[in-house]
Amino acid sequence: MKKLATIVLISVTILGCSSDESSSEQFIVDGIIFGEIYGFCAGDCIELYLLDDENIYKDADGNTQYGNWEDTAFERTPLSVDAFTLAQSLLEIPAALLTTDEPVGNQTIADFDYYLHINRDGVIKTFIFDEPMDGVSTSVKEYLEELINVSDQLSEN
Repeated sequence: MKKLATIVLISVTILGCSSDESSSEQFIVDGIIFGEIYGFCAGDCIELYLLDDENIYKDADGNTQYGNWEDTAFERTPLSVDAFTLAQSLLEIPAALLTTDEPVGNQTIADFDYYLHINRDGVIKTFIFDEPMDGVSTSVKEYLEELINVSDQLSEN
């Protein structure tokens, strides 16, 4: 499993709409890359995870070229079942996140960001942010907050 392109081909199942807002439709995706990226550092400047519908994998490539996070290599052995259970909810991507071309987060710290890379039916969405932006939909804000929480917990282990 060296690159995302060889790991997953994203397929999507539509679950339906929630009643709290029209753009809260959820999709189950087969895989995402998420975690933390750092600038202005030496050595391993990423803490990324590949999450698919069965497992979660930690990054294996400390030499990923800055900015090419989607080309990160991942360990062949998945993390624990507990780690997968913790992150599994991130596979439920809000439709509003998949359809937006607008930024969804603020940049508040110069050399640290959260990263999310989604590949759905050949359409690629990548988001880099420090915190959810005011004005994004409730479903997107909640999703990004959950991503931050999961990433932080995985990084502590």
